[in-house]
Amino acid sequence: MNKKDIEAFAKEAAKSIKTPEDLNQFSQMLKKITVEAALNAEMDDHLGYSVPNCYYSYCYCCASMV
Repeated sequence: MNKKDIEAFAKEAAKSIKTPEDLNQFSQMLKKITVEAALNAEMDDHLGYSVPNCYYSYCYCCASMV
């Protein structure tokens, strides 16, 4: 994402933020996404390949049980 895309995203997201609690939840979500992306990138670099994220008991991306 470039700066213009991030600004557009922030402006769109700000439309739904009405209370301090909304802002807090949005901030927590952004932190979670950012940390997960950074950790996944670190693991990809460490392992030398990308590991799929499997959120279900059966992983359709690697066709195996998780």
